[in-house]
Amino acid sequence: MDDDDSGKTQWLTLALGLGAAAAAAVALRGRGSTHALKDAAPALAESAAAASERVYREFQALGREYNMAAMSQTVAQAVNRHQRWTTEELAVLRDPAKTALEKALELGRTYNGVMSKAIRMGASSKAP
Repeated sequence: MDDDDSGKTQWLTLALGLGAAAAAAVALRGRGSTHALKDAAPALAESAAAASERVYREFQALGREYNMAAMSQTVAQAVNRHQRWTTEELAVLRDPAKTALEKALELGRTYNGVMSKAIRMGASSKAP
């Protein structure tokens, strides 16, 4: 199973867990058991919060992995490291239709260098 399938499985598990919690709440409400629903609400909220935290950590890990992979891909090809930015390079950096990785490869700069300059300029990039 590749990483993409693993991510889909994690999302499906989360969705099914949240769906089951919602179904339980509806079933409790359908029986007219408002006290049971009120008693179950904190547990459901805690479960949803834990799932949300887990998803947040997974996204953070994926982001770190992507950044490390992008950086390793651009370091070897970065011939303009530590050079002043030209006006032509800055124009490419402002192009919102390209990803930061595409910009780094085109400019011969590292991914981190492109991201750093883009943040300082307030320039945005297309999401990968």
